[in-house]
Amino acid sequence: TFITNVDILLIYMCKYACAIPNPDNEAEVIVTGGSDNATRVSVYSEDGWQRDMPSLQNNREWHACSSFKYDNLTVIQSMSIILVMAVFSVPYIIGGLDGSDDRHSTIELLYDSFWYTANAQMRLPFSMSHMSTATFDNRVLLFGEV
Repeated sequence: TFITNVDILLIYMCKYACAIPNPDNEAEVIVTGGSDNATRVSVYSEDGWQRDMPSLQNNREWHACSSFKYDNLTVIQSMSIILVMAVFSVPYIIGGLDGSDDRHSTIELLYDSFWYTANAQMRLPFSMSHMSTATFDNRVLLFGEV
C-alpha cells in the first residue's frame, strides 16, 4: 500500500507539479516539475524529502505522470533499434506547460537515472496540458485537457 493521510514536509514548492508512486519503492512518491522549478524531480516518503533525481529535459507544469512495467521493451529511434530491455518499471511525464503557457506534445521516460524525451512516434497527437493519468492493468489512461 502507499502513503495515505500523512502530513509530509515538502522542501520545495509543488504548485502545478505531478506525483508518481515510485515503482521501485512503494513507500515513496516521485514529484516532478511544477511552477517553482519546472525541471526538478524529487523523491518523498512518509519521513519527508529523501533525495533529488536527475532533472527533466523540458520545463513541465500542469502535466500528467505515472509509471508502467514493460517486458522486453524495444525503444526505436530514427528507424534503428537502440535499446532492448527485460522487465522494468518506467516512470513517465506527458505534455504540460513549459512555463510560458506553451503546451507540450512530448513524453519523457526515466531510464537508468536519466530522463529521455521519447521519439516523434511516441508523441501526443497534439499539445496538451491540465491532464491526469491512471495506469490500470498496466495500461496508461489519459484524461482531460484544456
